[in-house]
Parts: sequence; structure tokens; C-alpha cells
Amino acid sequence: MLTLYRRHTRACGQKDRYYRRCKCPVWVEGTTNAGNYIRHSLKLTSWERGEEKKRELEAGPDAKTSQVERPEAPQRITLREATERFCRECEARRLGDPTLRKYRTLAKQIRDFASSRFVYLYEFTTEFAREFRSSWKDGARAAGKKLERLRAFFRFAIENGWIENSPAKHLKPPIVKDTPTLPFSREEMARILEHAGENRLFILTMRYTGMRISDTAMLQATAVNGNKVFLYTHKTGVPVRVPIPDFVANDLASIRAAGGYLFLRGESTRLETCTDLWRRQLARVFKNAKIPKGHPHRFRDTFAVELLLAGVPIEHVSVLLGHASVRITEKHYAPWIRTRQEKLEEDVQKSWGEARPKLVKHS
Repeated sequence: MLTLYRRHTRACGQKDRYYRRCKCPVWVEGTTNAGNYIRHSLKLTSWERGEEKKRELEAGPDAKTSQVERPEAPQRITLREATERFCRECEARRLGDPTLRKYRTLAKQIRDFASSRFVYLYEFTTEFAREFRSSWKDGARAAGKKLERLRAFFRFAIENGWIENSPAKHLKPPIVKDTPTLPFSREEMARILEHAGENRLFILTMRYTGMRISDTAMLQATAVNGNKVFLYTHKTGVPVRVPIPDFVANDLASIRAAGGYLFLRGESTRLETCTDLWRRQLARVFKNAKIPKGHPHRFRDTFAVELLLAGVPIEHVSVLLGHASVRITEKHYAPWIRTRQEKLEEDVQKSWGEARPKLVKHS
């Protein structure tokens, strides 16, 4: 049996002979299957390649002529080429721009992580996958989504025959604690509008359309038709519009659209730039209005909750929010559904029965 170890250089300073993450020479020592004792350098620095060389030495020189069938070795492909092909595949699938940006960001992070560690994709072990995940600065929910994208990349690599198993297979997702939906109260909305200044119309548009901050920041003048705002095209091909109050519609009609956009500030039409600008603007409004945990998404929550409390069916609210399924809407807004609460109360009352319980005297 052969054993791998490293002979560390003075510059390395490592003492552990079996340390894998440095670039010191890999040596092999032990007895082959043929009974020959060997101890020499493999002239390699990669521990994974050393493992391959060790297996060849253990098998002996006659192993290549053996009639035993061996599974075909995975195709060697560099990590850079693999990530580039994966990004091209995502583009060919016509994924949305926000999704494509996330995959491209992940591909860049993978390449940056591997630049000083390995070159080929098959060298990406589970140990490296755990180390890569520990370098993320994302929150629990964002890290969970990134792990899903990482697994998608390795599935793509397996399908192409580049690797046999996914290094991310055994990585468990982080625990995510769902925070309750927090719509703005009437008093909070009043304080926000009082300190909104020139941001007032942007805030009112978010409040009465339920649009996300990114969609509102890039709202085009052609999407507003009278007192209705076009939200998106449903999967059935039917356009979804939401009515807005007349005072909001009149103010939107009075805006001189810059490049066709109602709320464009500056010359950049890059989604991230425009969204970040408005996010900073609203952060100042929340601070001045003394709104704890103020966040732009709470305008969307306020829109949804006001509809639910008014008795609008959750199926209709789900369509207006653009959710892929009613289950998503139920997950976030179930505590606010008045009709469900009333039905629960009715069911409890029915369980009481018509007759009052009678006392029975035992002899």
C-alpha cells in the first residue's frame, strides 16, 4: 500500500506531511501490489493528481494490459471553460437578465476562488466546495439561493460528462428564519409622505401598484394609460393592469419622461444603478420619518395586505403581485386573510352543536 505526503519547503513553513492546500512537492512511499518498495517524488504539486499517480503505481506496469474493463475517465476541462460554457447555456435558455447576472457573478466567484488552488474542474472536491461556501458574505436566504445555482452548475457538468459526482451534493443549505410580513400602518404612511419631499410620487406609485422598487425605478411612460398601470403579461398572454387613484394618475401624467422612463435619475439606464439610487433616497426618507426597519418592499406588503383585508380573493392578489403560484402568496400573507379567519371562526362555532350539554346524575 502506498501513501502520499508532502515535503514542505522552508518558504511554506507547514509541518503536517499530509497537508493538502499548499503547493509543495508530493512524494509517495510504500509497497506496490507487486511487493516492490518505493519512495520518491511524483514531481507533482496537486494532491488529486498524486492520488491518480499513486493508483497507477499500486497497480503496477501490467495494469494497462489488463483485460478488466474500467469506467471511462471524466473529460478533463478547465474550470474557466466549464463556467463559460455554463453561462452560454443559461443565455441559450433565454433566462431573464437578473437571473443571468446572478449566474455570471457565481461563475466569476468560482474562477476567483480556484485561481490559486487548481485549474481543472475535476479537482473541485467537496472539501473545496465547503471552503468556497464559507467565503460567501451573503445572508442565509441569499446563500441558500446561491447554493442552488452552484448545484445547477455541477449538474450541467455531470450531464456533459466532465465530472462523475457533484462536489456540492452533501452541502446542506443554511437555516432560514422567515420574518413576518410588515406592512406600513396608516400612521407610518402618513409620516413617510410627510417627509417624502420630491420622492412622494415614487412612493405613492409603489404603494398603489405593489411593484418592486426595481420595476418602479424603470417604469416607462407607455406603461401608464390613464388611471391604470401595466404590470406584466400573464402566462396566458393577457396583460395585467392595476388601477391607481386619480391623484396619482394625474401626477404621473404631468411628468416629462426622460428617455421614456418616468423615474429615471441621471443618464444611466442600468437596472442596478437606478435601483440603488432610489434605495438610498428612500433610506433617507425612512430615517427622517423615524420608521424602524423601513424597507422599500414594505410598500408592496402594504399594497397586498390592504387588498386582503378588504376581502379581495387571494387568487386575485397573487396575480397582481406576479407570483408564480398562489402558494407563494399564502406563505407570505396568510395571517392577513380576513375571509380565512372568519371561516375558521365559523367552523369552530359549528363544532359546538345546537343543543347545550346536559348534566347526568349517576345513581
